[in-house]
Amino acid sequence: MGNSNIKLKTKIVYLSFTVVFISLAITAVFMSKLRMSWVRKEMEINLMNTTKILSKSPMVIEILKNKGEKEPLQKYIKDIAVSSKNIDQIVIMDLSGNTYANSDLEEIGFNKDISIGEEAALKNNIYLKDMIENFGRLIITFVPVRDEKDLPVGYVTAKVTMKNIERYNYEILVAIILVVTSGLMIGTVSSLIISNSVKNSLLGYEAEQISKLFIQKQEVLDSLDEGIIAVDENLKITLYNSAAIDILGGKEDIIGEDVFKLIPNSNLSEVFLSGEAQYNKEMIINDTIILTNRIPILEKEKVIGAVTIFRDKTELTRLAEEVTGVKQVVEALRANNHEFLNKLHVILGLIHIGETDEAKRYIINQTKIHQQKTSIVINKIKDSTVAALMLGKISRAKEMGVDLSINPKSVLNKCTGRVNSHNMVTIVGNLLENAIETVSITEKDEKNVEILILESDKSIVIKVIDTGDGIERENIEHICKSGFSTKGENRGRGLFIVKGILDNLKGEIYFFTEPAKGSEVKVIIPKGD
Repeated sequence: MGNSNIKLKTKIVYLSFTVVFISLAITAVFMSKLRMSWVRKEMEINLMNTTKILSKSPMVIEILKNKGEKEPLQKYIKDIAVSSKNIDQIVIMDLSGNTYANSDLEEIGFNKDISIGEEAALKNNIYLKDMIENFGRLIITFVPVRDEKDLPVGYVTAKVTMKNIERYNYEILVAIILVVTSGLMIGTVSSLIISNSVKNSLLGYEAEQISKLFIQKQEVLDSLDEGIIAVDENLKITLYNSAAIDILGGKEDIIGEDVFKLIPNSNLSEVFLSGEAQYNKEMIINDTIILTNRIPILEKEKVIGAVTIFRDKTELTRLAEEVTGVKQVVEALRANNHEFLNKLHVILGLIHIGETDEAKRYIINQTKIHQQKTSIVINKIKDSTVAALMLGKISRAKEMGVDLSINPKSVLNKCTGRVNSHNMVTIVGNLLENAIETVSITEKDEKNVEILILESDKSIVIKVIDTGDGIERENIEHICKSGFSTKGENRGRGLFIVKGILDNLKGEIYFFTEPAKGSEVKVIIPKGD
């Protein structure tokens, strides 16, 4: 199983168990060695003290000085050895190495020929001082016995073997094992409690899940066009997305900064005081009109933070006009008004130079042409918004030197339901605008655009045919993508918006083109129930 599949609770328990075990093991080894060192030191002190006491005994001094009987001294030493703690053997001898008393009947030699008494005599016949010697698994003390004149008359030696030290070592080891086991149990229980607490604070999520959610959340926030900034109860910024930096023009890392330094006219403090959200509030940041929403973050009815969501109102208005078709209608009305003013100027000029008859003929001729096109639109297009758009586009086309005509076979009733007037205005307006611009830049003499709209019980079909230079075949698959245009920068939104509306309506758009001959765009919109 990979680490990614191990739960947070299990990780905490494993980590806690390992840390506690290693810590206790190191401590146990250290304390064991330290305790054994103390035990060994205590034994050496006890051994030396006992040996010194015996060296000062009047009985010992008297018998060694006068080379008296050994039996009283032997009995005395045996009693001392029995009552003494952790002493394996006591030996009393004269300067020649003759043993007068031995608490152990069995001599423990260092080899087959030399006894412990002889070894002591050999080691101390030169240095008449108290000594402690280590012989591997033995600790031996040597203390000279002196008479009342401070002259040496013999030695007292005592020894302790490692079996006594090892007994202590075993007792210490048992105690350490108990301590380590208890520590592990306490550490495991504590880690379980901590892991449950951490899991609850993470709302039941695993650490990997929290990490993935955070990355996903940040990616989602950065993909939005709206700027988002969140603050805590101290109005310090805790979260933001890239759009907020782009709109506000601030530096990249603003976590922990006061929101009023970035947005001086922010009213987030009012949201904290009232606990109520504020929607669609206008404010000016860096000479830009911003539309903002301010929403409090509540925890058990207490405001613990706030979120402000904002967007450039100018950009929002522009997008709304494009999507709803308002922009198309406004441009059409502007073109219509411009054409009307041009005609008035012509009439005024003819009257001014006295050509009243010519002015009359011009008015009659223009009226006839206008009535012909208007009658076709009004009679065939029953939706007034779409009709107004098409009349405006006729004037717009004339301004650009293009002849826009409505196919007499066109039929469109009032748009209702799924295919409403806004959708039709956006689709028709963008298709016509695209065709008019394409034809206007061609060098051909004939610059014509024709539109046909047919409505049946099941669908609406729109065809726009132009005499432009056609569409390059390699561009057809990209033509509906956002920002793609062959007419320059900051273009390429019209057909992208049309494609978006058609996707929502489950409609289709087709392009038919012949290089140098023109293009045809066909849109089929199912009306649905």
